[in-house]
Amino acid sequence: MRVAVLGLGLMGASLAWALRRRGVGPVAGYARRPETRQLALERGICDTVADDPEVVVADCELAVICTPVMVVPDILQRVLGKEKSRGLLVTDVSSTKTWVVERCEKICGSGKTRFLGSHPLCGSERSGLENADPDLYEDAVTVVTPTPQSTESDVELLTRFWGLVGSRVLRMPARTHDAVVARTSHLPHALAALMVHIVGRGDIERDRKLCGTGFRDASRIASGPPIVWRDIFLTNAQEMAKGLDFAIDELKRLRGMIASGQGEAVEVWLREAAELREKILRLTGKRVG
Repeated sequence: MRVAVLGLGLMGASLAWALRRRGVGPVAGYARRPETRQLALERGICDTVADDPEVVVADCELAVICTPVMVVPDILQRVLGKEKSRGLLVTDVSSTKTWVVERCEKICGSGKTRFLGSHPLCGSERSGLENADPDLYEDAVTVVTPTPQSTESDVELLTRFWGLVGSRVLRMPARTHDAVVARTSHLPHALAALMVHIVGRGDIERDRKLCGTGFRDASRIASGPPIVWRDIFLTNAQEMAKGLDFAIDELKRLRGMIASGQGEAVEVWLREAAELREKILRLTGKRVG
């Protein structure tokens, strides 16, 4: 299977490297910067590289767009170029699906190029090709979001493809996906960033000495690429707003319990959270710790 990986940041470079490590390919890569393309070749991440998406996808069966969310439709337009009859399945790795899928299916229209959304639930607060990991997708859940326009053969092809890099595939409507990840991924990132801003309001030179493992662990994801997360928040705005409203209501409830000295209620609130976390991690097969 000849595969094009369009965007060689952490997600794209890790995917290309994983494919080559597992004997899938050849793998063609697209990157804007000459130094990224050179490094991709030097590290054996891609077989070939180019600075034009239309050139990269030539003769490919599958193309994966690995860019910030709002760039995905533009890359797809460039993939189509002047060749509207190109027989190609295109997917992406975006954490938001409805916004992407609606625009990309419209771009493809009724032509031979088809779009079918994907979201691998993996990643890191680090970014860039230099942090690529060929095992990033191993044991990760990847959500595929078929629509009435999707064919079963394309869904099966994409399912097999993600399986090649060790992912377990779930099918889910795009809107359902966006509602769930707003709570499980997008809102936690916003709250991690909020916590850092709160600490930043104090005397950092003094307060940093008291930032222990709790601060480090809880704030880790706030180091993620700002452009990537800006796009995620804005393209899932409705679900993010719901999540933020719930967070505000819950914080007000907690504030009220603390302010009125309701020790037992606070303890119950904390215990429920601890037990729920253990249950969620146990059900997902993650180590509780």
